[in-house]
This record gives sequence, structure tokens and C-alpha cells, in this order.
Amino acid sequence: MLFCKIHRYIFIINMVKEVELLKYKGVLNFEQIGVILDKVQPELDNYSSDTLVKKRIYSVLVEVLENVHNHGYNNQEYLPQCILTRYDDNFVIKISNVVLNANIEKFKNILDYVNSLSEDEINKSFYGKIKEKTILEESEAGVGIIQIAKKASSKLVYNFKTINDKISYFTLKVTI
Repeated sequence: MLFCKIHRYIFIINMVKEVELLKYKGVLNFEQIGVILDKVQPELDNYSSDTLVKKRIYSVLVEVLENVHNHGYNNQEYLPQCILTRYDDNFVIKISNVVLNANIEKFKNILDYVNSLSEDEINKSFYGKIKEKTILEESEAGVGIIQIAKKASSKLVYNFKTINDKISYFTLKVTI
């Protein structure tokens, strides 16, 4: 009987590896971003006692949501989506939105550039950008994407799924 209970307990633990803390799909404006951030705070308190981790997650959420608002393409058929999941000891933020195909190459270059940097290079680049007050340049990343990479525990994962000749659906996955 004891073996059966232990086996059942292990099975339950294995089933609950992934917990969805936030899921939003809809139009993103600054008011809605505020609502999303207000809703995520109590969820983070329930699933992590580490203040630094919670601050990192919150900071990345602010950046990705503002990036969607500022750089996304409005399309009523393909709405932006944001999902925050806890998977084992990590938190994963997955954000998706429509972008113009004309901007894909620039976005890929920025993300590939940031992913090519070491942790030390990310830190130097981040503080350099802040000091210079430079914003997104053609071959480099701006402060926001560097800040996301700085807070992430692994490389940024992204993809573009073509919708038609004008737009694609962009997804960015950030692990913290």
C-alpha cells in the first residue's frame, strides 16, 4: 500500500511540472498592459518567494508588452498573445504578435546579435546604451531587447510564421 501512495505522489509531481500563471490574448494598449501587470503580481507571489526572480519576470514582461505595443502591426484577425508559465524552477514568457514582413530581417539581425553576446558583453552593451542614450540602430539592439536578454537565463528563442506576403506572426520565448 505504501508503494502505491508513493508511486501516485511521484506521478502527480510529474504531471504538475508546468503551471500557466498568465494567459492574455487581445489588443495591447498602455491601459491593458497595466491591467496585465497588476494581475501577474499576485500570481508571482504565489509561485516564487525570490524577490529577484519576481523583479526579473516583471521587468521582462514590461519590456515585451511595450515592444508589442510599440513595434507590432495591428491586425484584428491575429491578436497579440502573452503567456507566463512556470516550468520546474524556471519561468517562461512567450509573447506573440503580428509584424510586417519588411521588418523581419531587421528583427532577426537584432535578436541574433543579442544572442551572440556573452553575459559580460550584454552587460557592457546595456550600460553603454544607457550612457549614450542610443535607441535601436540598424545593426544593434536597443536598450529594451538587451534588458530582456540581461534578465533571461538562456538565449532568446524566436520564430516567424508567415501569414501572407505582407505580415507574419512573431513569437519570442524568454526563460528566466
